Amino acid sequence: MTKSRFITALILVALAIWGSMALRNPYRAQLPVGSTDLSAIQAKLDKLPKNERALVYGYVKRSRGDVLPPQFADPDEPLTARTVGEAIALQRKFLVRMAEQEKKMEARRAERDAALAPLREVVSIDLVRREIMPASEAQRAPGDRGSAKRAQSNEHDVLVTTYRLENLTNQTIRSLEATVNLRKVHPREDELGIADHCYFNRSEALEPGAPVEVRCADLRKGVSEDDRDFVAMPGSELLIDWEPKHIRFGDGSELEYRN
Repeated sequence: MTKSRFITALILVALAIWGSMALRNPYRAQLPVGSTDLSAIQAKLDKLPKNERALVYGYVKRSRGDVLPPQFADPDEPLTARTVGEAIALQRKFLVRMAEQEKKMEARRAERDAALAPLREVVSIDLVRREIMPASEAQRAPGDRGSAKRAQSNEHDVLVTTYRLENLTNQTIRSLEATVNLRKVHPREDELGIADHCYFNRSEALEPGAPVEVRCADLRKGVSEDDRDFVAMPGSELLIDWEPKHIRFGDGSELEYRN
């Protein structure tokens, strides 16, 4: 065998070995396109460390199997991975960015809660009831048993949420402007997690230590399946985000929260 042929044979052997190693390398495994089914490469994924395998699963779930050309991808969330190794790298960067954003959000929430604390110490709020009723009945004050027009057969139902407000001070509250959001403890990944929202703008006097029930409803809106799920949801699955914005007392003094 001549020297040139020997060198050529060595190169071919090296390429064959490299190719064989590349085929077995789990990081070079091709991700399925247009699918989240990883069963075809599961054997290779099983060779990865547990934390890297979780990164691949997280990336594929987030991308839903989509693959975008780099020039069309979102710079903040590029879904361009075609191999397991690329998916791991992109998911690592994504989680780092999410952690940084969450840290900033926590700082903003802490500032907001500190600013709201003086107002939250004045008026408390509790969730009393969640129910579905005819729109005409929803317009009545809670506990009002007076006469009311019979609901029309074509009248639509609405979701009604009843809250209890209580004046925690020794002063009369003349007016109150506030919002409340009921947030899900375990929201789905595809939703914001707000189960109900209500805006209060009361001008009725609220005496010291006195509670009052108030209803919240969108009388123009019908009842959705999400609304019915909200009514059936255990109270332990809901968090009250209470944001009083402006409180005016009987002596003319005021408390205000400015976002």
